Amino acid sequence: MTSTPLLRHAAALGCVALLATAAPARADTFDLGTISAPGLHPFSDLTRSQPFEDVITFTIAPGSAFEFHGSAYTPFSNRFWIFDLDGRLDRGNVTVLEGDSQTVWMPPFPRQDVTFASTLLTAGSYSLHLWGTPTSAFPGPTSVYDVALVFNVAPAVPEPTALALMALGLAGVAAAARRRR
Repeated sequence: MTSTPLLRHAAALGCVALLATAAPARADTFDLGTISAPGLHPFSDLTRSQPFEDVITFTIAPGSAFEFHGSAYTPFSNRFWIFDLDGRLDRGNVTVLEGDSQTVWMPPFPRQDVTFASTLLTAGSYSLHLWGTPTSAFPGPTSVYDVALVFNVAPAVPEPTALALMALGLAGVAAAARRRR
């Protein structure tokens, strides 16, 4: 099959027009600052009308550790939704945690929830990346999403000396039980 120069030019112009209309991904950064105490950090009604990748940055204070879990979701609506909402948590260039993205159907509109499993975060700088494509039942897609990040007190880790004392105590109990027999 041969193509004429006119067809090639029309195809090239079509590609240029398509690329020109494609919206670049919006990227906003929100800084929580230094986390030094347990707490809930919510973000509500983050309005988006084009593909986006938002970043929420925070630092765990030196000497601190927190049990972290979170979620991002599109509230139920018959007007808008983000069908491909997803995310990940990074520490520097290393991914610490992938979001678990699940579709929730509330007919006739889907909703996407992303949850982050409970994990221990120690001192350092982190960035939570969230991305998606807004969709709307009406012209001019505008969607919102909410985020809830929870930092709980990390469970205590026993000191090595405490473990040694416990092992010594168990050995004593075992020796006493052996003598009784």
